Amino acid sequence: MLLMVGGAWHSVSASNPKYIFNGMQMPSADSPQVKENPAAPVLSEGRVLGVAAFLALPIAAFAPKGMAPLLALSSLLLLGLTYRQAGSLMAIFRQFPKPMVAVLGVFLVYATLSVFWSINPAGTMRSVLGIGLAFLGGLVVVSTAVRLTKTDQDFFERALVAGGLFGFGLIGFELLSDTAISRILITLKGGKVFENGSYTILLNSGMSVAALYVWPWLLALRRRYGNVVSLVGAVAAGGVLVLGESEAPLLALAFGFVITAAAMTLPGKVSALPGAVSKTAIIAIVLAVAGAPLLPGALPDPLTESAKMPYLSNSAQHRLVIWRTTANHIAERPIRGHGQNGTRALYGKSDRVNLTFATDDKSRTWTNIFEPIPLHPHNGVLQIWLELGAVGAALLAAFLLVLLRSVAKLRAEKIEWAACFGLLATGLIIFSLSYGAWQGWWQGTLWLLGAFMAATAGERKEVKPPVETGGPTGPEPTRYGDWEKKGRCIDF
Repeated sequence: MLLMVGGAWHSVSASNPKYIFNGMQMPSADSPQVKENPAAPVLSEGRVLGVAAFLALPIAAFAPKGMAPLLALSSLLLLGLTYRQAGSLMAIFRQFPKPMVAVLGVFLVYATLSVFWSINPAGTMRSVLGIGLAFLGGLVVVSTAVRLTKTDQDFFERALVAGGLFGFGLIGFELLSDTAISRILITLKGGKVFENGSYTILLNSGMSVAALYVWPWLLALRRRYGNVVSLVGAVAAGGVLVLGESEAPLLALAFGFVITAAAMTLPGKVSALPGAVSKTAIIAIVLAVAGAPLLPGALPDPLTESAKMPYLSNSAQHRLVIWRTTANHIAERPIRGHGQNGTRALYGKSDRVNLTFATDDKSRTWTNIFEPIPLHPHNGVLQIWLELGAVGAALLAAFLLVLLRSVAKLRAEKIEWAACFGLLATGLIIFSLSYGAWQGWWQGTLWLLGAFMAATAGERKEVKPPVETGGPTGPEPTRYGDWEKKGRCIDF
């Protein structure tokens, strides 16, 4: 249809130097006020993801709960762009990776069914709704990221590099200045700042996001500025994490670098390496997920055997006690669990107990007062086992295997897919040491950082529009103003 219109347009234009529209003579294309090429759109997929990448670290550092709204806003804007371009939201839904949709769909169905045996039915339904929306928003940003054009990828990478420089610089300044910005923000909110108090703990969530952000940031630095600059960035980012109080992000990043280095040193053709690494990772993931409930009981008890683990911090010792309690509850319902988000209903403030640690090492003895499981087990794998049993754990393993399959199929340089394994390893360590699996900000973080990596890994080729035969030069005539080219356009 449009090709026929284009051909007719040229034949009319050749014979009519003027264009008449509703009785009015319109200016010709030779007139100085006529602009042939419209301005580039202000909003595009690359710009939406780029702005999100630039804002991610500052938001995570000073308002970590804002990561969930950042995911929501980004996904809504991307849905709007798809609707504007294709006239239907189905265009983006059809881009969702089918294996991932299948696993997440089964997970949501099972989590919803758990309401029938949940110890907290109302909490189960609220949780299912929340993670369902997170899954949808995450699929939107990830499926958009993998199909960015070269132009959009270029904008995204520039925003990602700038966001990393600004974000890591901001966090570094905050740590070196004794949390000056956080103290100001507390004062502005009407809170009281204690002069000798330490507020670096407020940055713990931001440090976890930073450990994940490192991976796409370093890839973008390498592509744009080379290996040396990327190496300097890695050292600088690691230095920022060392300054913080939280051990989990630093440990996770170090483990991610080990996995990346191991993948890079494997011999053989690049095309064969992802499959080889994936097979090893598959075995490791299955064993780790399946054996998670057995691990706490195999470790020394911090309450009575602290001398066997002198290197553990107080928070790490407390976490081991929480995991032992979680493992006991898993054993009560090992197949179906206690119901989605049921962990919060196991204990309340009235169940707090006074625990004395390191009773076998008097020089390190200390106490604290907490619920046996405070809100969540601080281990995403154990939490899924506790709430959804072996069925939920199997679905978690299936989701991780789908991620591995996606990385293995990635058409990229060796270092890029190795970095993808590094990001996955870093995320799994943090997932297994900190935070609740269903916390909104944490879900938003995981999906956004996955999208940033998908947008960075693999250089895009510029897609050239199809050549039109017999039509006018420039954009489609009925939409962009080619009626000004000395012709007549009627009956549209």
